[in-house]
Order: sequence, then structure tokens, then C-alpha cells
Amino acid sequence: MSAVVGAEPAKPLSLPYRTDIDDLFIVDVEVNDTGPHPFVVDTGATSTALSGALATQLGLADLSRDFVIVHGVAESGLHPTTKLTTLRLGHEVRREPTVIVLKKQQGTRSWSGVLGLDILDDYVAVFQKDPNTLTLFHRSELAADYFDGWQSLDVYHDASLRRPYRLMFLNVLIDGVPMEALFDLGSSTPIINWAGARKLGYGDHYTKLREDWVIKGAVGRFRPESVIEVKQVQAGLLRSVGSLLVADTPALRELNRADKPLIILSTGFFRRLEFAVDAAKPALYVRLPVPSGVAGQETGNPSP
Repeated sequence: MSAVVGAEPAKPLSLPYRTDIDDLFIVDVEVNDTGPHPFVVDTGATSTALSGALATQLGLADLSRDFVIVHGVAESGLHPTTKLTTLRLGHEVRREPTVIVLKKQQGTRSWSGVLGLDILDDYVAVFQKDPNTLTLFHRSELAADYFDGWQSLDVYHDASLRRPYRLMFLNVLIDGVPMEALFDLGSSTPIINWAGARKLGYGDHYTKLREDWVIKGAVGRFRPESVIEVKQVQAGLLRSVGSLLVADTPALRELNRADKPLIILSTGFFRRLEFAVDAAKPALYVRLPVPSGVAGQETGNPSP
């Protein structure tokens, strides 16, 4: 872990956040004393990464010979790493952090980097509304009763994985059928794998997507072919209705879920809520009471 230099005593980091056209949560980060640069807050990424375009802009052409395998929603592949001089979040500066450079990118992006679990693990991240603010608390700064009145969702790490991933999983109900979900703020679209669709009884009963639908991940892109309509996705007291894309993504095998039902719980499920993430613990909290109203027509508009 890179060294952190900050104010004494440590105080929470308050960063304005915004959502882009894909509903991803974006914060500004300074890299090598340049910026600010827009970074995606991504609970589905184990490591912080730069886009290839930003690496080129910063003159990081001489990348290290250390390559890592990056598993994304769209594809998996080898990507180089590089060591930065500094990475600044608010008033805190990380010295000489090692990050991944995402060399395979297609099309335009609204972001220049990904803020992964290697950094998020050091904080409890609270997404607040009015105004949209991401507050990163050091655990010692949080009062024991801070989350009193919030709903705590039962999230867990998968200790059986052969790599020490700290991804967050939880159990949900889809039309009353129990299923495992991956909590992924780096995904803008809810995706269910074919094992999950079959568990719901869809089999070959699905809708063919229009040909121009493209899903863009941090690594690559792919064209899903199918969509299913569900009446309700429920996590704790949160409920959402709408459609789910059906696809077997490259990361499923790495996560030992190639043949196990799984849904990727994307940003849409949380974008209108105040919530908090403790990725290291792990814990996931949602502020109650959830605003009343009728659930929308697409997955990702929760109601109580």
C-alpha cells in the first residue's frame, strides 16, 4: 500500500461527486500534480487504474514490465502497471502508488481512471445527497452510532476464491427467487448470467435486443443479445422493477460463478439513495426511511 500524507489529525475527505450519462459515480482526482481528472468509484475493481489516454497525456509511456490480468464485464486481458509520483484525493496524498493502465479502450469515455478497492478499503465511503458528496471516513473517525437508523444489508467476501479478491456479494430476491448478487458500482447496467435466467425459468423465453446495444466496461465492450423482464429485485427493504440484460461475462469463471446464478447489482439500484460502503469489513448501509414513491419502469429505481 502506498504511503498517505495528510493533515494532522486525520479528518474525513469530502469530495463532490456526480453521475455521468451511464449513472457511474464520478469524483475528481489529481494525478502527478495534474488535474483534476474524473475517476469512477468502482467497488467491482480490486485495483486503481488509469485510462490509456491519461497515461499517455502524463507521459507514462515507459510502463513497467509487470503485467496483471484484468477481469472486466466485457473482457479479460493483460494490462501493464506503472508507478505514479502522487495521487491526491482531497487533502490526502498517496506517494508512489502502483496502478494499472487500461490499454484496451474503445470509443470515448467520460472518465480517466478507476478508483478501486485498494484505496477504498482504507475508508468508510458515505454517498450523501443534496448536495451530492462522497465523504471518506477513516474508521476511527466514525462514531459507534453513526449508522443507527440505517438499513444494513448482509454483504460478504468470498474467501473461497483462489485470489484474495475483496469484492462484495449479497443475497437478493428476484421475483421471490433467492440469488447471489455482486455489488458493483463500476457497472451501469444490471446483468444476470444465463444460469440465473434459467433459475428464474426463462430458458429460451427472452427478448432479442436491438443489434446496436453495446455494453462498455473499463476493459473492452460487448454486445448482449438478450433481455428478460422481472417484476422485482429485492435487497433487504429495497425493491426495484424492470429489465435485466442476460450475459455470461468473462469475469464469471475467475469468480467461480461460471455455472452459478448471479446478478450484477449496478449503480442504478443505488443512485437515488444515500448509502455507505465499508469494503474492508465488509458492510453496506442504506439510509432509512427510503423516500416513498412508486418504483420506476427500469431496474434501478428502488422504493420501500
